[in-house]
Amino acid sequence: MSKLGVHIVIGSRTGFGDFLRRCAQAGQPVPLVKAVDDGGALAEAKGYSDRTVTIFRARSVGDTPPGNFEGNPYQAAEAWMGALMPIWRQNPADYYEILNEPDPSDMTGYIWLNLFTEACLHIAEANGFRLALYSFAAGTPEIDEFARLAPSLKRARKGGHILSLHEYGIPGALRAAYPAITTRYRQFYAHVMIPMECAVPVAITEAAPNGGHNWGGRQLFLNDVAWYDTELMRDPYVLGAALFTLGDWAEANYQGALSALADWIIQHPTPEKPPSDRQYAVWSDNAQLHTVILNYARHLAAQMRAEVWSEDRRKEGAPVPHGRP
Repeated sequence: MSKLGVHIVIGSRTGFGDFLRRCAQAGQPVPLVKAVDDGGALAEAKGYSDRTVTIFRARSVGDTPPGNFEGNPYQAAEAWMGALMPIWRQNPADYYEILNEPDPSDMTGYIWLNLFTEACLHIAEANGFRLALYSFAAGTPEIDEFARLAPSLKRARKGGHILSLHEYGIPGALRAAYPAITTRYRQFYAHVMIPMECAVPVAITEAAPNGGHNWGGRQLFLNDVAWYDTELMRDPYVLGAALFTLGDWAEANYQGALSALADWIIQHPTPEKPPSDRQYAVWSDNAQLHTVILNYARHLAAQMRAEVWSEDRRKEGAPVPHGRP
């Protein structure tokens, strides 16, 4: 199904209710709604379909904890979560963002961020919350920096949490930023989350052309996000993309395109899953690539209703390890 959802800040969102209603009544509910400081929008979305994933961010607390990713991460987590959770309790959602576009200056900062996040996960679970982690800015972080977060992502996987990322066309269309910025989540999956066994679902919690500052007009916007959706739909681990934004933010409000956006979502239903008797084969003589592909296939097996196995079909005369026939 379409992965296009909406991002909301406080302000005008004319047509939002009708947009939700049309999609829900067509059996294709809006996949994702993220709201900043406006929990009422999430309640409205859930009123039309429980299948809509909702994410809340409390902007009033700030983007990142004070201290520039230094000091005691456990004490920082206690203070930060202590400020956020009273707001969360007043704004029901499926997931809660704890940060907005963190940007540590060095690897030590990413190690601190990992420890801080592990502590936040522990506190969240003790209080009945699920988290949308990190919410990195478009084009960040680097792969080796992201790898430092694998322990917290493994912890998140056990607790049913998700990864949040931002993707923008900078400075133009989303398509023009492909693949360096748009669909960059695939690099995190291929190089870190699959081989390091820390894969969690991904939500793109901000996405738009022009860096989110100007929606660009109805037709340009719709053409660009339609292209983006065709890429997102290839990846079953992506929950959706919250298009930035409805509400009052620069020239970004695309409420005039909501009706056409509903048409697109309705016209792109969930494709039928392949029957279980289909088989897919991938051959590689590269051991590292083989491991990555096999782990990725196992991750997707449930969605594909498929069996996954590995065979060692070496060339005639090649040594066979450990006495295999």
